[in-house]
Amino acid sequence: MVYAELGITRLMVFHDTMSSNLTFKQDSLVVKISDTTLSSDYYVIETTGIGTETFRVTVDLTRAFNGGYITLDQLEKAAPIVVTYRAQLSADANDKDSISNSAYVNDSAVDTVTGTVSDPETPPATGGMGAALFTVGGVALLAAAGALYVVSRKKNENA
Repeated sequence: MVYAELGITRLMVFHDTMSSNLTFKQDSLVVKISDTTLSSDYYVIETTGIGTETFRVTVDLTRAFNGGYITLDQLEKAAPIVVTYRAQLSADANDKDSISNSAYVNDSAVDTVTGTVSDPETPPATGGMGAALFTVGGVALLAAAGALYVVSRKKNENA
């Protein structure tokens, strides 16, 4: 059977564009078909000559099939192929700077994730309203225990 007859694309090309304050960590890239990690012999990572993209990963589904990484059933049922990687925020990024990452596969719609840089030097706020109530309650319990102790000592002295 030929892939074209099944409507299956031979190559899956993952396009990724990051904002300039992110650096792609190429050694962290992993390609999985369902739960199986694909050997790097079955895909190519490009980082130059690809226009404004940060990187591009081309997975050869024919080679992955012939290598036993994907079955015909998985191809026909469009088993998930997931590309994961790490990116590092540049040292000169400032608090509240905008960051974004856009990705698409072959000619699909572009998905974009955006956010802002959080200052790692500022610890997150913890506690909230509950912490103050527990502190007040704890102090009140200690005061009540101290008062009971004083009253019980006076009672014992008078007895």
